[in-house]
Amino acid sequence: LDLDLDLAQQVQQDEAGGLPIGLRMAPVTQNFAGLTTIRTDPRHELVWVGDVTGNVTTLVGESLERYACWNPERSASVERKQSLPPHMQSQTKAILGLTPVSGEALVASCSSDMLTLNHIGGFTRFSSKIENLKCKTQILQGKGKPTTCTSIEATYPLSSTISVGHSEGAVSLVDFSREGEMVACCWPDKSFQGSAESRLSGVHCVAPFRR
Repeated sequence: LDLDLDLAQQVQQDEAGGLPIGLRMAPVTQNFAGLTTIRTDPRHELVWVGDVTGNVTTLVGESLERYACWNPERSASVERKQSLPPHMQSQTKAILGLTPVSGEALVASCSSDMLTLNHIGGFTRFSSKIENLKCKTQILQGKGKPTTCTSIEATYPLSSTISVGHSEGAVSLVDFSREGEMVACCWPDKSFQGSAESRLSGVHCVAPFRR
C-alpha cells in the first residue's frame, strides 16, 4: 500500500494509540484508486481508508485484510444508485475525512457536501447532506448555515459528537446521538481583528483539545 508522506506520518502518529506493529507495516494487495485519507481505530484494530472515487474500505488484523468496502454516497440513496446509468455510477465525490465514533466500531466519513455514519461492514447508520442537517437557528449567530465539509474529527474518544470543518470558515459540532443534529456552530475568523485578507477562507483541519 503506497502512502504519501502525510498519510504515512498519520499512521506513525497513531502508534501511541497502541496499534500492533504488523497492522502498520503489512502490505495491502488491493488496488486503491488514489488515497485521500486514512484513519485507525486502535480499540478494534481497524484501519479505514478513503479514496478519490468516494469509497471507504475497512482493513482488519495485522495482515490488513480487506473486510468491507462501500461507497457512502451510493449506499445512502438507493434511488440515486438505481437511476444512474452504469457509466455514471462511479462519479461520486472523494472522501475528505474519516473518524471513529463512539465505542461501537462506527466510522464517520465526509465528502465535500455529505456526512455519513457507517458500521465497519458498511451498514449506514446516518447520512445527510450538510445543508440538510437539523439545527436551531440561534446557533448560526446570524450567519447562513454551512453547506460544505472539509474535515471531521471526534471530539473525544468514545464520543458520539464530531467536530466538522467547513469551507465557509465555520466549525460545527454534530451529535449522532441526536439524529445528526448540528448542536453548535462558530466562525473562528470573527475573533480576528486584522484585514479581510488575514481572515480564514475555510477550515481545513479540526482536532480535539482537552484541558
